[in-house]
Amino acid sequence: MKTILLATFALIISSNAWATGGFGCEIKEKGLKLEVSGVTSRGFGSALVETTAVLKGVIRDGKKKVPLAITFNKSHVSQYWNMGPELRLAYVIEHDGPVHSMTTVIIETKGKNKIDNEYLKGTATVLHYVANSAQITRYYDITCMVE
Repeated sequence: MKTILLATFALIISSNAWATGGFGCEIKEKGLKLEVSGVTSRGFGSALVETTAVLKGVIRDGKKKVPLAITFNKSHVSQYWNMGPELRLAYVIEHDGPVHSMTTVIIETKGKNKIDNEYLKGTATVLHYVANSAQITRYYDITCMVE
């Protein structure tokens, strides 16, 4: 009986807690919209469980307009950091076709302090590169809510 109780207790304390949190970010700029959502673990390191980012609209390079309609997922995440009052996330996607291109979205946010880390403000950088052409880089204000 003792063995069964000890084995059960050991099993209970050794199991992982599956507590999760999440985040949502958004930019609303005239002609361009970015919506980001994600699920993170609440364990050591706040691992990224799942994420989606949808970028729609037009970025401008002088008079040139480049339409974008891109959906990023976890496989496009190249960097991720979510600790205390900071959230950093980078998505990279390559586009195959007649002309090779690549789009990168980098999100960098920070809360006011370690206690107030629920609402974060920062910058979203959108980079779009088309082969044999100049890279377009634009910076936007972004707001995130982290749970």
